[in-house]
Amino acid sequence: MNSAYYLTFSNQRWLSVRLDAIGNALVFTTGILVVTSRFDVSPSIGGLVLSYILSIVQMLQFTVRQLAEVENGMNAVERLQYYGTQLEEEAPEHTIDVRPTWPEKGDIIFDNVEMRYRANLPLVLKGLSMHVRGGERIGIVGRTGAGKSSIMSTLFRLVEISGGHIYIDGLDISTVGLHDLRSRLAIIPQDPTLFRGTVRSNLDPFNEHADLDLWSALRKAD
Repeated sequence: MNSAYYLTFSNQRWLSVRLDAIGNALVFTTGILVVTSRFDVSPSIGGLVLSYILSIVQMLQFTVRQLAEVENGMNAVERLQYYGTQLEEEAPEHTIDVRPTWPEKGDIIFDNVEMRYRANLPLVLKGLSMHVRGGERIGIVGRTGAGKSSIMSTLFRLVEISGGHIYIDGLDISTVGLHDLRSRLAIIPQDPTLFRGTVRSNLDPFNEHADLDLWSALRKAD
């Protein structure tokens, strides 16, 4: 931040020096013309011209500086316009009609899945293939950076895969809308977070379940 501010401040000082030089040149030229025309121009008109040229110089400096400030401020507008219209967006929330009971079993198949976080970056998942049967519990073990969290990111499509397919109960999740996909999956994070509000709002943020269902879930989790 300091390096950027130093560069901006230096540019402003350099602009000020140039504007002062232009203003001094205008005043000097006007003064020479008034002196050389002293027999043709009355002293009162000469003084008026010199006072006006000084005001014009100040107005010129103010105008140029304001234009520079506006140009700097328009950078923020340019960034907002870029973020709002040109950034890559997520997939649609709804694409195909998904049966209400999906997923019934929770059978998950990774078929030669490849994933990278951004274009031109190395692959994080390289040809991952596995089959997790419905109701089966598995553990994924690996050091930091091995790709454990990346597998969860691909399931929720937080990051789109670069190759391969992921099937849940026989349905390719790349064809499912994001809302339909994410609303049917659940995850227990490593670090639990309690959001501000009531316990009920944390358990059911979208108000989709009755109180009896929430009490039943709390008893089962006790």
